[in-house]
Amino acid sequence: MPTRIPSEGFAMMSRYSFRWVALAAVASVSFLAGCQHSGSYDLPARYIPEPAGTRQAVLLEMQATKGERGDFVVYNYAWVPGETVLGDYGQRQVRELVPRIPREPFPLLIEPSGDSKLDHARREALVEHLLIQGIEDAEAVVVVRQPTAHYLYGGAGARHARTSGYLN
Repeated sequence: MPTRIPSEGFAMMSRYSFRWVALAAVASVSFLAGCQHSGSYDLPARYIPEPAGTRQAVLLEMQATKGERGDFVVYNYAWVPGETVLGDYGQRQVRELVPRIPREPFPLLIEPSGDSKLDHARREALVEHLLIQGIEDAEAVVVVRQPTAHYLYGGAGARHARTSGYLN
């Protein structure tokens, strides 16, 4: 009868090897069992979180709408200073806005210059230009009013975002 060498077999398995085999067995049983729940969660709706990105989508839509509204502002720098004639930038801006005016719900704002007579004359000139371009309700569309968007330079943008609640 052959003699057994003591290093062979399960009896001589090192402690570390035995631990690894036991860990693998427990892991495979846990994996096969899975994560199951047989009951139901009867939670009020306020305890169930919204899907990921729900609030982000609303915020992005709001920012896009504000950006679109900002396109419909003819700022003071678009005019020849002290005149009722649009400069090169203003002419290009109005030319690009004319096809969008009937589709968009925003008024065409003229930023006030501080001189009410000049503002009124600029409004009349812009209304006349839009009527020539085929915008029938140009009189109702063009408004002289301070835009809601403000000039932000450098660090002022970050400060404004913190104080206005955008970063909360």
